[in-house]
Amino acid sequence: MKTLIGLLALIAVAGSGWAQCRNLEIKDDTKGGARLRMIEEEPNAAQKLPLLEQFASQYPQHEDLGWVYEQMLDAYLKAGNGAKALETGEKLAAIPPECVEDAQPTLKAAELKKDPAAVLKWSAKTSELARKLVASPQPADASEVDTWKARVDYA
Repeated sequence: MKTLIGLLALIAVAGSGWAQCRNLEIKDDTKGGARLRMIEEEPNAAQKLPLLEQFASQYPQHEDLGWVYEQMLDAYLKAGNGAKALETGEKLAAIPPECVEDAQPTLKAAELKKDPAAVLKWSAKTSELARKLVASPQPADASEVDTWKARVDYA
């Protein structure tokens, strides 16, 4: 029961959006760098999703693929496409680091898809990652403290 209450509190705090776990670090001189810059600057969400999908298929080993999947997950959730969102969340989970900021929207995708097994899986994963983050020590590097505090508040 405590886990369910904690999970409901996490979902209530998260609202419709979430803090992202991964930062985009565009390197224009790398394969895909210029494409990522174009995707990031695309203002039209309807045009951005196909660009993200294309990038993910063309650059499956790119160092910023996690950021691309986060963007896709958000877009699929906003479009109400639980199946694609859950598929993307599963792919995202395979790319370290594991983050509560990625697990929670994947849980939302499982709920949207009405997949009880996936809801159980992602409920447990979200709870586990949130507890780990809350128990983590504050970073020694002062420049990382605000980000850590925001992530702990989210968890």
